[in-house]
Amino acid sequence: MSTTTTNTADKTETKQVIKADWQSTKLQNEVLKTVATLYSSLGNILSKEDAKVIAEVNKTILINKEYYAGLDIKSPVDLANAIAQYTTNVLGIKVTTVTTPTKATIVFEGGSLVTKLTTINNLQTDAAEKLIEAYKNGLADLGAVYGFVTEVTSAQPDFIVSFSKEK
Repeated sequence: MSTTTTNTADKTETKQVIKADWQSTKLQNEVLKTVATLYSSLGNILSKEDAKVIAEVNKTILINKEYYAGLDIKSPVDLANAIAQYTTNVLGIKVTTVTTPTKATIVFEGGSLVTKLTTINNLQTDAAEKLIEAYKNGLADLGAVYGFVTEVTSAQPDFIVSFSKEK
């Protein structure tokens, strides 16, 4: 960080160049906090009576389809790897992938998604569960964009998502 101080007759001015120096864990926590805050804020603004609109907004917040549209995704494995990389590196969520040539599975492990969501912004467990449900629905929609069959399986404490080309 560099600091420059200029003194004039009527004021002292300090200019400071800020460097991007957050470690990955802090960055991941701040991204999740931002998502949770957006989710909460929009939930308060939107009419509680239009569940369909709220569900679409939640999926839009959680699954940035435009991000994935910019990637070279041609197979279920490509999509699963892209989601797993983003989820791990940006959000700090622990995942594992299991792949075959025609099917790819993402295992969300160890309650990391639930734990992170409930620890940021003091998000209540029921609100975190709604957010996770919207995330699951968003992943299913994302799979459909690429013409893949998506299966979301409940598993404690998180869930499993599989993409395949065949039913």
